[in-house]
Amino acid sequence: MPQDNSRADSLAVEISAAVFRVAALVRHKRLREELEEAAIELVKFLKEESASRLERLILLGEAIEEINEINAEVLLRELVNWKLEFFADPESEEPVLLGQDGQLFGQHGQHGQLFRRKWPRTEERHAAILDFVRRFPDYCSVESLFLEFAFVSRRTLRRDLEELARRGALKRRGDLLIHAD
Repeated sequence: MPQDNSRADSLAVEISAAVFRVAALVRHKRLREELEEAAIELVKFLKEESASRLERLILLGEAIEEINEINAEVLLRELVNWKLEFFADPESEEPVLLGQDGQLFGQHGQHGQLFRRKWPRTEERHAAILDFVRRFPDYCSVESLFLEFAFVSRRTLRRDLEELARRGALKRRGDLLIHAD
């Protein structure tokens, strides 16, 4: 079980809600029911095995063309990020896969390239974001940050930026970031 239970729970609820939205489009009744059950299991138990089960079902749905490629990619990326944040050993150099667009694909990704993950923990990622923003004397664009941290989902980066701004570590002016130092 993750140490930051409230954050893990909140993200699991967001991911599960997205799974339900995608499952509603699935024509195959049994697959739809399994996806919904796995989404509930993720929220109910907050276990890595639950996320892995959901990943396998999404991959199956994509393979039989019940889940479109974009939906599958987004769901898989969010599940992998959730698992990395709450279950990954920060000392581990276990490889994950990047999709061709540079986005994290997960260990089951298609046509991805091997990539050693960086900054799997929130604190490490926050420090790396602040270091990156400090490289720019006046301001840094959010788009530059998205490009630099392509292996992290945009949703995760947006949450990171909100948290860093709330703590006063950086200021945000629209799509521009300014370090608080």
